[in-house]
Amino acid sequence: MRIDKFLIAFIASVALIFLLNKQLGSIPPLGKFLDPVHGYMANAETEKDLASITLNNITLETPADPATSGISGSVYFDDRLVPHIFGADDQSVYFLQGYVHAKYRLWQMETQTRAASGRLSEILGPDLLNFDREKRRTGMVAGAENALKELEKDHDTYSCILAYTAGINEYIHSELKNSGDKFIYASLPLEFKLLNYEPETWTPLKSMLLLKYMANTLTGYDNDIEYTNIIKKIGRNDFDLLFPDRPQGIDPIIPSEKVYDYVPAKIDTAMDYDSSGYYKKLDDRKTESDGVGSNNWAVAPAKTKNGHAILCNDPHLQLNLPSLWYEVQLSSPEQNVYGASLPGAPGVIIGFNDSISWGVTHGGRDVRDWYKVTWRLGKREEYRYNNGWEKIEKRVEVIKVKGDDDFIDTVYWTVHGPMVYTDFGEDKGDWENLAMRWAAIDPSNEFKTFYLLNRAKNYDEYRNALQYFSCPAQNFVFAATSGDIAITQQGKLAVKWPEQGRFVLDGKDAAGDWQNYIPWEENPFIKNPSRGFVSSANQHPTDSTYPYYYTGSDFEFFRNRRINDLLGGMQNITVEDLEHLQQDNFNYIASEVLPIMLKVFDGSDLNNGPVSYSTYDKPYMNLEEWNYMNDPDITAPTFFQIWWDELNRMLWDEFHNEDTAFIIPDEYYTILALKTLPVDYKYFDIDSTKVIESRNDIILKSFKSMTVIVDSLAKETGYENFEWYKYKHTNILHLAQLPAFSSENIHNGGYRHIVNATSGRNGPSWRMVVEMSDPVHAYGVYPGGQSGNPGSKYYDNFISDWAAGKYFILKFFRTEEKAKENSMFTITFK
Repeated sequence: MRIDKFLIAFIASVALIFLLNKQLGSIPPLGKFLDPVHGYMANAETEKDLASITLNNITLETPADPATSGISGSVYFDDRLVPHIFGADDQSVYFLQGYVHAKYRLWQMETQTRAASGRLSEILGPDLLNFDREKRRTGMVAGAENALKELEKDHDTYSCILAYTAGINEYIHSELKNSGDKFIYASLPLEFKLLNYEPETWTPLKSMLLLKYMANTLTGYDNDIEYTNIIKKIGRNDFDLLFPDRPQGIDPIIPSEKVYDYVPAKIDTAMDYDSSGYYKKLDDRKTESDGVGSNNWAVAPAKTKNGHAILCNDPHLQLNLPSLWYEVQLSSPEQNVYGASLPGAPGVIIGFNDSISWGVTHGGRDVRDWYKVTWRLGKREEYRYNNGWEKIEKRVEVIKVKGDDDFIDTVYWTVHGPMVYTDFGEDKGDWENLAMRWAAIDPSNEFKTFYLLNRAKNYDEYRNALQYFSCPAQNFVFAATSGDIAITQQGKLAVKWPEQGRFVLDGKDAAGDWQNYIPWEENPFIKNPSRGFVSSANQHPTDSTYPYYYTGSDFEFFRNRRINDLLGGMQNITVEDLEHLQQDNFNYIASEVLPIMLKVFDGSDLNNGPVSYSTYDKPYMNLEEWNYMNDPDITAPTFFQIWWDELNRMLWDEFHNEDTAFIIPDEYYTILALKTLPVDYKYFDIDSTKVIESRNDIILKSFKSMTVIVDSLAKETGYENFEWYKYKHTNILHLAQLPAFSSENIHNGGYRHIVNATSGRNGPSWRMVVEMSDPVHAYGVYPGGQSGNPGSKYYDNFISDWAAGKYFILKFFRTEEKAKENSMFTITFK
């Protein structure tokens, strides 16, 4: 009997040990994870993590520089955990930057590069399979491979990326592995334990993948398919009314004083768009770009109180934890630069040095076109091209799937590019026969732009650096201690005939190909304009005098005008003035359309509505008295946004279709239509009703609908929860969508198309203000923290200051001695 009890207890113990060390679904091996010494508790930050250390005998040998050289330098961490890296040479600096990026953001780097290369299914299972398939089909791996080949041709940038890669791998092998080259479970970042996998050795290709991932995010919308459907549905005349290619009053980036005094490159051919059929709707096609934008500007010394140029930048991207950005200073005999870096890539992307500062915004130009493919005999073997037949190229992709068999995918490549949606599971209709031409797949060396900007000393060196930036188009703002200011829209941009790329092109005709490119010197730019400032906020780059045709589907029409209105009227400008401008909450949309909406409002007409007038008397009076500021603690922005959303839904119901890919006119064109088109314009009518509604009818109906929504929400949550920040509900989510590691319902104002462009998931991911004095004075903040470890106090410690509009002094040290004096702890390499 005792033996039986012993066996039962023994078997139960063995079974428990087995279960606790085995992953069950999405649950990690609990025995290992809950181990108080080696499990999740090992990731709690202690004093040991903030103690100075010295690492000896670190050497670097690379193909770019065969001589083995020692790494020599120190990393001085200030009180915000910002590393100030001082190295004996550039290779030491980039090695140390790679080491520090890996130390604090390794899981983030791994995840983002896996996402770019379509490898999330390996660690997250079959739910991510279609995501991985789409990423592989967009050609990001091919683009990264092409970029790496181009980078290898340049000694300076190739040496840089190799040193950076070696630094990452030094951290992985020396800090996360034992002498037997096995990972030490206790040392792994927390997310690796939660998801039960281990980091890979870093390669230069991974850094290129990260840059292509950013290129995909910043490419913007391409509405070729939607426009092709809409123009077929409503005809050319109404299409031009509701979706004009170049509207008036746009206040472009380059002011009208600019003279384009060169003979532009031309192409002699043109062709019509494809109009053969309707394309089905793809709900997930644009989610990554939604809300992406940015502001930047620079003001000349004549407009500032202290007589120095001042530069500002706040890129609007998805808000995540860990943050997209990582603050750093890099100093060697060849450079001394400070700013925001991308974990996974060397150098500083947005920042400043002793002589210049720079920032970037999304250019909005269309750099992705779609071509209809015609198959021979209906078989996917040959396709029509240039009066002949071309054999399709098939590339087999093997996607590893956690907990399931490998998935074998075949990607079809044409002369135009990959066919993204062919055989993509469910029937996509004509999407099956579309090939994508995307500039980011072409060979390029964007990293060289930042490598040179980090070292640039003047306007000429800034301009020289930009020629290497290819995709996507970006607006590079510039300011210098000399007093010069400038802005350039840079990218490798095809010369196009009018409307080329607005609609689906016929892939049979080589005339639709990108045949040549705008010389980089002829991209839009201006230096020291007479108005005393330069600025961009994703609007059209030029007025109609620019000799090259361009198009884009998400140009801004509101933030840019607000910024220019304010900058134009400001004098004796201070850093504090521009910090306030970055956080401006004025709702330009509401200021232009709400008076129209309220003017047609007549309370007596609403008595027959679904609710009594008294129910919505409060929100109506609230809107009538509103000053158009989307401040966090007031309710008027909430009532307006609900009303405006309902108005758009009813006004453009013709373009809401569950099956067909359509879009509605954007806010600018909608306001223009409400102001200028006849009140009985045929597309103002609601299709589903038996009566014919006018513009005013729609405004009244949408107001009624707003009151019903408000009344319903009030019953659920109470009127006190209509404060704007609660309704807007800004969330900064962990990359793995883990609520415990996220920060939700941030207290701040703003919204899309507002200078403070903080919406539910997107917003100013890095705010920077730099006064180009001697020495330079700089201020910045971002919504996160330097550490990627949720167990660290430096994980999200900047969020409250960011939300409150506070900035930190960016401690830019000119000497290593000053960095050492102001350091909290140090990592030294000898």
